[in-house]
Amino acid sequence: MTKTDAITPILGDSEHLFVQANHFIQARYREPLTYWETVIFGKMCTLIGSEDKDFQEYRVYVKDLIEMLDITKTGKVYDEFIEAANRLRTREVVMTYRNDVGQEMILETALITGVARLKRLKKNDDMFVALTIHPKLKPFLLQLRKDFTMLDLRDYKFLHSANGIRIYHILKSYWGRGNGQPEIEVDALKSMLGVADKYPLYANFKAKVLEDARKRLLEGSRLGFTYAELKEAGRGRGKVVAIRFHLFVNSPKQDMTLDPDPPVQRETLLLPEGREGEMVDELTKLLMSWGVKPKQWASLQVQYSVSEIAQAVRVTETALKERKIKASTAGFFISAVKEGYLPKNVVEKPKIVAKAPPKPPPIDLFQEQKVENKRQQFEHDRVIVEKLIIDEPNIISEAIAEIKRGMFGFAYHSDKNLIENRENKVFEAAFINTLKKMKPELF
Repeated sequence: MTKTDAITPILGDSEHLFVQANHFIQARYREPLTYWETVIFGKMCTLIGSEDKDFQEYRVYVKDLIEMLDITKTGKVYDEFIEAANRLRTREVVMTYRNDVGQEMILETALITGVARLKRLKKNDDMFVALTIHPKLKPFLLQLRKDFTMLDLRDYKFLHSANGIRIYHILKSYWGRGNGQPEIEVDALKSMLGVADKYPLYANFKAKVLEDARKRLLEGSRLGFTYAELKEAGRGRGKVVAIRFHLFVNSPKQDMTLDPDPPVQRETLLLPEGREGEMVDELTKLLMSWGVKPKQWASLQVQYSVSEIAQAVRVTETALKERKIKASTAGFFISAVKEGYLPKNVVEKPKIVAKAPPKPPPIDLFQEQKVENKRQQFEHDRVIVEKLIIDEPNIISEAIAEIKRGMFGFAYHSDKNLIENRENKVFEAAFINTLKKMKPELF
């Protein structure tokens, strides 16, 4: 496939890379795509030529997907492939964008216009589906020159879920524009994924979608995230209305070879435990007050370690206090990071002194395994509890009444809803244990 000079440096010659407009990536879906639907549509996008002025009929061969995803050939795989291709005809997206004269537009369209396949397969025939993308999507998939994101079909092999892939694409579209901490309203994110009806309760959405995607990206993506929950103003411990994502370059456990020169993973400010997200927020406010631009800050987080950035902050604060900064505070801080200024001498680079590594403490493998087993059991129990909340609300009411009568009744607060009460670890443990006693056959 021939590519123009504008896109060649990005796409190279890989048959797995493709680009999509950010408006399309952040479109709202009427219904969620399945994993196979996502894979098939992604494969179609890789077949689009950069000089194409119109969509062609794109043939997607099941053998190519099986090879790329490294899965076993079975009759079930072939059935899922055909069923997913046919379901794509019913999938619809909704996009908001501005036209050539600046008017705000809403586009509602199907993804594809039709599916064709062989009626009968002969012995040497390869199974394929021939699909055509809806012409209304031309501005968002053809001849893109700006406001787009490069994607790689091989990511799908490691993320294993449609929601994980969609969240990865959405976050990557922000990351590519230098926004390492995008804020997305919960309702908007649900709409992008098409899961608003499936997960009306935030607790279920968090467990089944957000947490699942976070773990999948950490396991198999070069872009990881943690997040902070933003609650409704004026209600304190009220309803979660938005998510502030904290994006960082990740070193996945999977053996990935997706990027020619992947960034080296350093210790990061965006850690998953404790209050690190809040620390980043405070540090971001400080750096913005110094004049550091968001894109510069996002870049520094990727390239430099926690200790290097923290040292540069201390040096800059000292220099401000002693009135040694004559020009730009932002410029001084960035130089302090890149040049490694030391607190006592802002022009001297730190000396690397080799130290013998500390002797690690003895590892109790048996104890570690016990802790891991408990964690896995707890996660398993929580999944069942989330399903019970949806399927059997009467049981939930009985469980709460039982807790209120028992020794852990103090942990329940009648002025809070179930989601808020479950934030209390004592109540959550009592809640799960009570449901296990009431429904032992499920656990």
